[in-house]
Amino acid sequence: MKCVALQEIRWEDTGKTKVSQTTIFNGKYEHPHKLGTGFAIHESIIHTAKEFKDINPRISTITIKSKNLDMILINAHALTEEKDEDEKDLFYATLADVFASSTGIIKVVLGDFNAKLDRDICYKKVVGNHSLYESTNDNGVKLIDFEIENGLVIKSTMLPKKDIHKYTRGSLDGKYKNQIDYVLVNSRFKNSILNIRTRRGANIGSDHLLLGIE
Repeated sequence: MKCVALQEIRWEDTGKTKVSQTTIFNGKYEHPHKLGTGFAIHESIIHTAKEFKDINPRISTITIKSKNLDMILINAHALTEEKDEDEKDLFYATLADVFASSTGIIKVVLGDFNAKLDRDICYKKVVGNHSLYESTNDNGVKLIDFEIENGLVIKSTMLPKKDIHKYTRGSLDGKYKNQIDYVLVNSRFKNSILNIRTRRGANIGSDHLLLGIE
């Protein structure tokens, strides 16, 4: 993995830190000592990483520049299901503004959306039919509305995988497995992502599993 989106960094100030062969771009946390997003970029591609922006403790962006195109990565950490509706609406309004103002040919929105999506046929073109769930929660509805309004597809539920490679967070007792982290891309470039699956062996010190993209 040469570029990793990070949530819950919990570092006090926005900054850039070199750790071994990786540079971490981080946003500041929200008091009291929670949230914070950013990116870890391997040294082999660090020359392509430009314009890190810390929008707020739940959203950050980075531009990856190549010879032929620019790609914008938007890292998002949505509120949990039980949070206030106005707070959730504000999060998505801010995310929509960030998406609209970001320049680049390819736009990828990824992160922890705390959302559950079903396999309803009416959403097949934008969600696919490879979700773990048979019902959609409120956060899922908000995520679907956001992607439709912004011309995105949820690529991580469009690719056929065994269930063990779909879930991104498990309960401590091992009884429950949740798919709440997603990768969205503007529909024009949906075929540029060939594979998405969890990397269960990665030692990342988190109750979430690493979601790999190819």
